[in-house]
This record gives sequence, C-alpha cells and structure tokens, in this order.
Amino acid sequence: MSAASHARRPESAGVAPPAATLQPAERLLRRLLLGTALFLGLAQAWASRHAMISDGASYLDIADAIAAGNWSAAANAYWSPLYPWLLAAALAALRPAPYWEFAVVHLVNFAIYLGALAAFDFLWRGLLASRLDSDAERHLPGWAWVGTGYLLFLFTSLNMINLGLATPDLLVAALVYLACGLTVRIRSGRAGWGWHLLLGLALGLGYLAKTPMFLLAFVFLGVLLLDARSVREGRAQGRYAPRIALSLLVFLVVSGPFVTALSRAKGRLTIGDSGRLNYAWWVNGVTPFIHWQGGPSGSGAPLHPTRKILDSPPVYEFASPVAGAYPPWTDPSYWYEGVRPHFNWRGQLRVLRQNGKLYYDIFLYLDSLIVGLGTLLWLQGDRFSGLARQRVLLVPSLAAMAMYCLVAGTGRYLAPFVLVFWMGVLAATRLPEDPGARRIATGLLGAVLTVLAIRMCGSSAEYLLSAARSLAQGEQPGVHPSWAVADGLRQLGVRPGDTVGVIAHPFVHGPYEHPWARLARVRIIAELPSRESENFLPSPEAVKKRVLEAFASTGVTAVVAYRPAAYGATPGWHRIGETDYFAYQFRR
Repeated sequence: MSAASHARRPESAGVAPPAATLQPAERLLRRLLLGTALFLGLAQAWASRHAMISDGASYLDIADAIAAGNWSAAANAYWSPLYPWLLAAALAALRPAPYWEFAVVHLVNFAIYLGALAAFDFLWRGLLASRLDSDAERHLPGWAWVGTGYLLFLFTSLNMINLGLATPDLLVAALVYLACGLTVRIRSGRAGWGWHLLLGLALGLGYLAKTPMFLLAFVFLGVLLLDARSVREGRAQGRYAPRIALSLLVFLVVSGPFVTALSRAKGRLTIGDSGRLNYAWWVNGVTPFIHWQGGPSGSGAPLHPTRKILDSPPVYEFASPVAGAYPPWTDPSYWYEGVRPHFNWRGQLRVLRQNGKLYYDIFLYLDSLIVGLGTLLWLQGDRFSGLARQRVLLVPSLAAMAMYCLVAGTGRYLAPFVLVFWMGVLAATRLPEDPGARRIATGLLGAVLTVLAIRMCGSSAEYLLSAARSLAQGEQPGVHPSWAVADGLRQLGVRPGDTVGVIAHPFVHGPYEHPWARLARVRIIAELPSRESENFLPSPEAVKKRVLEAFASTGVTAVVAYRPAAYGATPGWHRIGETDYFAYQFRR
C-alpha cells in the first residue's frame, strides 16, 4: 500500500472515518435517508401502538416475573431474557395505566429500532473506511453505498421485522450489526484489545436476546480467527489469537450465568429449548405450540402436559404450575418436557421446500440487487477474491440463513443476516476498469437504487396511511380493541385476578391471540382450542352443557368466546361491550 493511500486513510486505531469521506451531495443523501428511517420507524411504531401478538404477551409475563424478583419464572428456556428485561425496566420507569401498556412496549421497540439504526451506521461506516485500503479508482460511487445500504436497512427493519411485532428480533438485529461493525474494524489489524472485549459483549448479549446467537457467536469468532487478512496484518497469529480468546472469554462470562440457570432448572445441560421445540414441531410433526398429549411415534411423551378435562370436544385446563395470562405459551418448554427431536428425512425435506419458497420470495423482492451487483461481480474478474475478502460478513450471514432453513425460517429471523449478506456483497463489488463498461455499471447501479426506492415507497404507504388515520382519529372508542374487551369484561363484573376460560377464535393460527387477558389482568386457565371451537355452537345442547360444566369445574369466573353475532342469540351469553366477543358467566 502506498504512502499516499495511508495518508488518505482517516481511520486510526479502529476508529471509523467521518462522513466527510463522502461528497457533499452524498452526505446530504445520507442525512435524508437517516431522517426517512426515523420518520418511517416512528410512523410504524405509532400506527401499531396498541397491537400485541402472542409472543409479546409472553415476554410481558416474563417482565412481570423479573419486576417481582421471581427469578425462577424469569429463567425461561423458550423465551430469552434480554427483551423482557428491557420491558420490565420501561414499565417500572413509566408505570403506565393498563390502557397504555402496549404503547410502552412499542416505545421500547422504537428505542431498539434507533439502536439498530445506530449499529447499522457503525457497520456501514466501517465498511466505508475499508474501501480506502484498496483500489480507490474502482470504488463504487458514494451515492450507491449510501442508497443501497440505508434502503436495505429500511426493507429489513420495517418490512421483514416490523416495529408492530413485540418480539426481540430488532434487538437481535442491532447486536448483529454491532458485532459485524466490530468485526470489520478488528479484521483491519488496527483494532486494540478494547474492540475485542466489546465484540465478546455484543455476542453475549446477542445470545441473551435470542438463543440461536449462542451458536452463531462461535461462527463469528471462528471466521475472524481464520481470516487471512487479519492474521497477516496482525503480523503473527500467536499475537492475534489471545485477542480472540478475550472475545470468547467475555462472551462466556456474559452468557454463562443464564446457561447455568437454565441447566439447573431443567436438570440437563441446555442453552435453551427454542431450537429443539421448533425442530420437533416443524420437522417431526409434534402437535405445535400447545396441548401436546404425545406422539407421533419416536417423539417421546410429555412429562407434564396440559390436563384434558373433557375428551369430546376436548377441553384443557392448565392453572398450575406455570404463571402468566396464558400459561401454555408463557413457558412452552415446561409443557413439552419429554419431547424427543430426531432427524426425519421426509420432514426435513418438507421443511426445506417450505423455507426454500420463503427464501426465494425474499430474494425475489431484491431481484434488482441480484441482477445489478451480480453483473458487476461477474464483470470485475476477481469476483471470488473480492467475496473472499468479505468472509467475516458473508460466512456468519450464510451460516445463520442455513441454520434457520433447517427449522423454521421466518422473515423477521432472517432480516439482519440478509442485510449483512448484501453489505458483504456490496463491499466486494468494484467497478470495471474499462471506462465504457464503468459508465454502464454506474447506470445499472442507478437502476438498482431506483427499484429499491420505489418498492420501499410502496411498502411504506400502508402504515403511513394507518398512522395518519390514527392521528386524525385520536384515542376514540374502537382504536384499542384489546382494551375494549378488557374494559367490557370489567363492566360485566370480571375483576383483576379472576380466572377465565376461552373458546378460541377458529381462524386464529397462533397459540394465544387474547391480549385482552393481559390488559384485564385475568388468567386464562382453561380452553376449548381453536381447532374445535367452530363446532361448539352447532353442537347439541347436551354437548354444550357438558363443555360449560367442564369449564365450571376449573373455577373460572367466565368463558370468553369470539364469533361475531353468533353467540348473541344463545341463552346465557352476553356481548362484551361493543366488541365481537361474548362471555358466559358462572354464578358463584
């Protein structure tokens, strides 16, 4: 490397260069995209401020356990602890009324989104600095770097993850981007011990955000250790390896206490049960999510399943020992203790086909990138060596996508790794040497950005319109449907602390879509599940009586059902407020 190129390098001791390495128009574009990211993230968070899904309700239950100091309940083998820790801190600080509790969750999500944006910017600036270590004449134009990077961030964060979902996926994304940004600086050979310490911390927190990050941490550290450039610029592998060992040590120190707590609670060594349960559900065909009573053959038998108190139609009771608004989904690992995940080639091929379709759809959305950057990589001649130089980004992202492909690939799981993959490809891409080909390549990059921008505008329109309608409507009745049910139950005489049963909505595909129970501060302890509930009303009176008697035997105050108008003419059922929910109350 020439002395002139050293003189141009603004990075020192692993510190990223300022945005001044861009041209004024490119800096303006970057600020515009940063402002757009803030605006769109805020709009999506506001539009979904009262939304809640099953996973979020379970995380809130764990946050309650943390706030109460109930550490045994907080050490959950299915739900990771970092996100509920953040929720517990926010709820303790703001002390919202139940009406605003879900809004606080989305406020936390927006704060995490800001952290993910900052972490991505940290990664992006590190890659921008690394361009100065190579042939400056063939760099992609700054506007292509700015536009592609931030548009991809918007797509993966707002489309694939979505701030409206109360899950830790944005938190995982933030920690993945932070780890990748640190890795980019470390591989430059100019990073000190402090960067390695931070890398171990980021990977440890990543595991506390989501279990699969435990395995991916070793991929990050392994590829960094084996990276030829890092070894060469570190002058000796013997001097470089101790720094990776420090990262590993910090990772184990951060993750170790939770692994120990889970292993003691389960009586076996475990880093978490989310992977084994998802494999059993999706590959082995075990009854998914709730009410597993055993089978299929070879999958084991539950040690303590939910209790079936009526066979036909099936009614289940689950008042103890798990706490929470809906115990079967508060801790699935308890109810599925005894399951035996095992390799099944038919099931595995089925899952691979399903996930292959998902991956195809994701990358089809980014077809302009595939065509544009793929063409440039093909034209530059040294495409494989360029990609190899970005192995510290490409290998972990491909490893993560391969891991999820084996079990349950979902867009929000894949989002950060899709972004990191494309940032690695972007960093490996160079303009052709021929001036004519370079002009064609520049036009191709412009077309790529145009397609990405148009698609982002189209996908953003829905929640922008939703946010605008919400602002115009204000907090009018009906804007918070979960609260309408919770308040309607209160008016019928159901009090906080009461227990209720549910006849689930037949079109609900998730295990628990009753966020009103969380707001009403009641516990669902018995259920006629969604697979059977549509047959309840048409059943003979003797069958309906038998079902209600089964519910009554559990001590519930009321049974809640959702089916628009269908229960209105049925004796004993009362509409809950102005909602489409109905309640059958027992006299005590």
